[in-house]
Amino acid sequence: MASASSIYDMEPNFLKVNEIDYELRIRGVARTDRVDVDTKRKNLRRRLREDQARPNIVYTTSQFVFQDEKKEVDATIAEIRELLRQFDGSRVEANRRLQTRINHVLGRVSRFCADPASVEGEESAAYKLDNTLIIVAFDETRLEILDQANLPGGSGSADVQGAMHKIAPVYKWGITFDGKSVSSFLQRIDELRRARSTSKEELFRSAVDLFQGQALIWYRSIRDSVHSWDSLVQALKRDFLPPDYDEELWREIRSRTQGYSERVTIYIAAMANLFSRLSQPPSEEIRLSTIKKNLLPKFQTRIALQEIRSIEQLADVCRTLEAAFTTQQRFQPPPRRSVALLEPDLAYSETLVETEAHSSKSRQSRSHCARPEVSELRCYNCNRAGHLKRDCREAKKEPVCFGCGRRGVIRPNCPKCSKN
Repeated sequence: MASASSIYDMEPNFLKVNEIDYELRIRGVARTDRVDVDTKRKNLRRRLREDQARPNIVYTTSQFVFQDEKKEVDATIAEIRELLRQFDGSRVEANRRLQTRINHVLGRVSRFCADPASVEGEESAAYKLDNTLIIVAFDETRLEILDQANLPGGSGSADVQGAMHKIAPVYKWGITFDGKSVSSFLQRIDELRRARSTSKEELFRSAVDLFQGQALIWYRSIRDSVHSWDSLVQALKRDFLPPDYDEELWREIRSRTQGYSERVTIYIAAMANLFSRLSQPPSEEIRLSTIKKNLLPKFQTRIALQEIRSIEQLADVCRTLEAAFTTQQRFQPPPRRSVALLEPDLAYSETLVETEAHSSKSRQSRSHCARPEVSELRCYNCNRAGHLKRDCREAKKEPVCFGCGRRGVIRPNCPKCSKN
């Protein structure tokens, strides 16, 4: 995924007016139609230079409405897809335009930060995850086209490409391996390598920056016996993965069910990552079957009679069901006529059956609160549960003073204890 600094690597001349307004607004500049486009571009260019000097700066967008932002992002992604279709890597300007639009929309999606506890927040989080992957794939495609073009002096050459896509040193990636979860570490390294255009040769030369603790001791011991990044990866898997890794991972996959508050999109993404870490990823048919079995029961009962042929189709169906479940949870019965209404003649009127049902439920509720359960009753005559002393069928026992234990009297009448 792009780094925080790369999303600010943009040329304002290649941004649309509404995109320039957005970039200025997140930097505290109010939108105004009185300022011409050239002035806005100059203003944004100056502020982007300031951002480069502050690599840790983060802008938020709490003042934006998610649905409005979603429309803008969808439109931009569609335009980037068309630009990418026409891109052949032969023109520096076309590459810079594509890179600018990608960085803009990637930064825009990364700032989606609605409340995760709300329905809109869940939708925002899922949208952010899905489209971040799409946008990163756009940038990887752009770089692959540049590599394939590789024209002398053209935009595909190493010099021009390096000038347009600054490579962050490996030690600045902020990721190290300490001996735990080697699969997660290797997956993240590969993502960063592709996003930051780092070759495997450079990664291998900088490998010492990627280890710490016990893993660093291990690396020092095998450093002279490996000669490439691929051979280092093989050594990592050999020494840090358990010998029965695939078998254990399959057991973990089969037991990985969907959480009660987990969105379908997030669950399917987690399962996809688990499958990808197997040495031999299974076919889509097996993956689809496993995911379907591990969905929440409310999804399983509703998709049982549907013919689903792909994971993508399963995700679409479950998203539709998820939206229906949310609508059901929000349902409220109509207000009664006793409530002050503007048009009481159009209000819903309960039937006699409904009224009696409500009254019955109310009586049952009051009765349940007032009386203890039968199983909670205990007889003080026979010390058995289920009845009271007055209903006990066994012979009545002599009373006992709870103060001194004297039989035949209770404590208030006890000659000994009543004096105290």
